[in-house]
Amino acid sequence: MDLVVRNARVAGLDAPVDIAVRRERAGVNVAIGHDSIMDPWYPLGVGDPIQACFVMVHYGQMSGHEELASMLDFVTGRAARVLGLPDYGLSEGRRADLVVFDAPTAIDVVRTLAARTAVIAGGRVVAQTTPRHTTVTVNGRETRVSFLKEDLTTP
Repeated sequence: MDLVVRNARVAGLDAPVDIAVRRERAGVNVAIGHDSIMDPWYPLGVGDPIQACFVMVHYGQMSGHEELASMLDFVTGRAARVLGLPDYGLSEGRRADLVVFDAPTAIDVVRTLAARTAVIAGGRVVAQTTPRHTTVTVNGRETRVSFLKEDLTTP
């Protein structure tokens, strides 16, 4: 992500994303990484792979339904293949490394930059977050909103 932001700022280009998107569409395994946490190259970094997906959606113009639904794979399954991790994934007998998001779908994880309600490593909870709640008041009536589709369909 640092390279994308720096190139866009310095050269007025987002060429690394263009190249990555073309290669991904040609069947090459492309993964997204992000390791900047307030460093000189990208002082806005928080080391968040979901933030990197969010940026890739915008820079790569990957906002179609199928593209959005596959974004998490860029920082999970695809990244594991790039790193050569042989036992990646959830199944019986594996390490039980996983992240639980405060979102009903993979698209909503990226779209809302969802909070991680739990991070589990080796079957043990190593981090937890209490999701924030937003309320709006209209005509004196307070309503909780999540910015999810079901908010639009519930009376």
